[in-house]
Amino acid sequence: MAFFSQHIQRQLSLMELGIITTIVLLLMVVGIHKMRTLMARAEQSSMETTLFNLRSALSATALSRLIHGDYPGIGALELSNPFAIKVRRSGQVDSMISPLQRTVNYLGVLPKADPENIAGGSWYFDPREASLVYRVNHDGYFRSELPGPKRARFQVHLNYTDVNDNGRYDPGRDSFSAIHLRPREPYQWDAKEGAAG
Repeated sequence: MAFFSQHIQRQLSLMELGIITTIVLLLMVVGIHKMRTLMARAEQSSMETTLFNLRSALSATALSRLIHGDYPGIGALELSNPFAIKVRRSGQVDSMISPLQRTVNYLGVLPKADPENIAGGSWYFDPREASLVYRVNHDGYFRSELPGPKRARFQVHLNYTDVNDNGRYDPGRDSFSAIHLRPREPYQWDAKEGAAG
């Protein structure tokens, strides 16, 4: 009888071990999925924060140039690299490079960039397209119509009243109203539960 009792106890222990192992594996799978979702949310937040900072710097620069009557300087912002804008200090000419340029994941101006060879989570400026590009790291959570590697492209555009209807900003003639850093293609982050497969 003692042998039979030990045998049942051993079988229960193996069965319990199997159940515990299954539960642990299931929790690990769920945990990894949640971790990836949280990392994608963090990447989305980082990208949006960088865009907010760039838009703020562009607006401040355009306003400063407007106040100082530097209308050609406002025109020069159109299709420019927002990471390379220069900041005006105490009434001097634009002399100080934006601190945003020292962002760790900004790779600089890359005229022959191949998005396939750009590390995820990086920004760069493509002068051929006059576009600021963000190469997405967690691409399973990002949707875009842009073919190829997952990325978002942005361009700087001026809002102005085109007084002479020639389709371009003429400094001193056209009335400047705002500056925007706009996406070139629509995109969407899907960093929610069960979004990525």
